[in-house]
Amino acid sequence: MKKFIATLAAVQLAFVAPAAIVTYTLSGIGEVGTLASGSFSFDTTTIGAGYESADALVDLLSFNVTLTDIAGSVETTSFSKADPYPEGGFRLTTDGTGAVSSISPGFDANPGGWSLSALEEPISTSTLNGTEFNDSITWSFAAVPELGATVPLAAAALAGLA
Repeated sequence: MKKFIATLAAVQLAFVAPAAIVTYTLSGIGEVGTLASGSFSFDTTTIGAGYESADALVDLLSFNVTLTDIAGSVETTSFSKADPYPEGGFRLTTDGTGAVSSISPGFDANPGGWSLSALEEPISTSTLNGTEFNDSITWSFAAVPELGATVPLAAAALAGLA
């Protein structure tokens, strides 16, 4: 009976629909040394395969990035989807599988006087603009593995099949 209950639980776990929320880590480095780190997330029912938008910030569930070592100093600034200042264009593109293939965040000036300009082409670069300083930031990103990806293996182990 215990084996039957374990098998039933494993079958139920295996058929749980995968989460539609995807999270990516984000990092970047500027030509003049600015460092960037952050993350963003989206729902795959909104941003799916072949997505391309210059206004992608409205479709993201979250976005935050912190820029440090600006112009080789200790100066820091940040940008977030939750910030009250408006966006200045935000390009995001996915490939045929729905994986992000390029990102170019753009934000109008924040309270610190910094802005990010998104490039027109779908490549992963933005320009950090300050009063007397500019830096071209090249972005790197990686999908955070879904917890749901381990469910079939855990279900098989629970059933004694692994």
